[in-house]
Amino acid sequence: ITKKIYLFNLKLDTSLKWYNYTQSINNLVSINNYRRLPLEHLLNLWQALNQQIVFVVKNMPSEKLNNPVNPQYDNSEMKTLEWIIKDYVAHMEHHFKQIFKEQIN
Repeated sequence: ITKKIYLFNLKLDTSLKWYNYTQSINNLVSINNYRRLPLEHLLNLWQALNQQIVFVVKNMPSEKLNNPVNPQYDNSEMKTLEWIIKDYVAHMEHHFKQIFKEQIN
């Protein structure tokens, strides 16, 4: 998603195509071997990446938040860059609930 935020911030090209998005994500998970990382390492990585995303979003001109983008999900419904950013936050919350499910229950 970081790639999407950066690219959609820089480009107005709403026809930007993502090759087999699901397969590319699965490959990234496999290559990075996230499932075998110690929890502390994974959390430090997510913290650093998300701090960078926050920095980019805070320094983004507000008018870019309304840029239409095609996130290339299961349908071709157009979204805004603001929607992509909010969707990412919700996605991260989902992952934190997965990781910390014992502490939440």
